[in-house]
Amino acid sequence: MRSGWWFLMALMLPSAAMAQLPTRKYLPIALATEAVLGAVEKCEEMGQYVGAAIVDSSGQTLAMLRHDRAKLQSLEQARQWAQQGALRVVTAPPAPAVAPRPPTATDAPIDEARRKAQDDARRALEDQRRRAEQAQRRMMGLPIDVQDVLVAQIAVSGSYEPENDMVCAKAGIDRIRSQLR
Repeated sequence: MRSGWWFLMALMLPSAAMAQLPTRKYLPIALATEAVLGAVEKCEEMGQYVGAAIVDSSGQTLAMLRHDRAKLQSLEQARQWAQQGALRVVTAPPAPAVAPRPPTATDAPIDEARRKAQDDARRALEDQRRRAEQAQRRMMGLPIDVQDVLVAQIAVSGSYEPENDMVCAKAGIDRIRSQLR
């Protein structure tokens, strides 16, 4: 009788343990390699020579690739940016937008040259803030999500404009998008 009891317990324990195991989505190395290759090739088509890196959701490097003519530091910079994005480390908060002060009745009339100088300065400041925000986004790379779960982060470094880095990173993601499940 006792041997039957142990037999039933032995059958039930593995099934209970198996039901409690969590599943985790990840990006296979083959897809990570394909994505960085797609990003570097896209930048090469644009005449930019870059390095690209992909890290997993914990910040561990999955794949890195540098174009033959890219700067040496571009590869390490791409890896750091991908890690920052995966770990959601923001180096600085974005600057708040400054709204121009509306004129009041007590303001003295401002001559046209002074108004133009103020407008030019305001536009220059807004352009500087826009570029800083773009650089901030560039330093985070782009997430690679599978069913709304972050599985990896891709970043590209070495092009002349932040927009080009983002375009190339998106091309790398688009290259493997159909294979992500």
